[in-house]
Amino acid sequence: MKKRLQNTMKKYAVLLCIGLAYFIWVFFTGWSIPCVIHLLTGYQCPACGITRMMVALLSGQFLEAYSYNPFLFFNLPIILFCIGYADWYYLKTGKRITNKLSVVLWLEGFFLVVFGIVRNI
Repeated sequence: MKKRLQNTMKKYAVLLCIGLAYFIWVFFTGWSIPCVIHLLTGYQCPACGITRMMVALLSGQFLEAYSYNPFLFFNLPIILFCIGYADWYYLKTGKRITNKLSVVLWLEGFFLVVFGIVRNI
């Protein structure tokens, strides 16, 4: 269990550091990673606006955050909960979870794609 905890904490620490560094970079420079799909096609991908949404959320501007990506504004907490719960289950049992939680994540992915199509109509 100790090794699983160390590996999980390392994963979250790396993700947190990368996310924080990216947030600081975008917040102070205004430069972010451009969406390749939008550059090539002119259409917004399902995740377009997520960087602006996160910067707005972390700045306390909730209505602005919602306007950038309404689907992820409401569903990102669900997705993060599922991932966190799966990691907690792995820490507790040593097994990867493959039941209803996986179905929820697959459904979230499906509806994210649907959102990406609908937002471009």
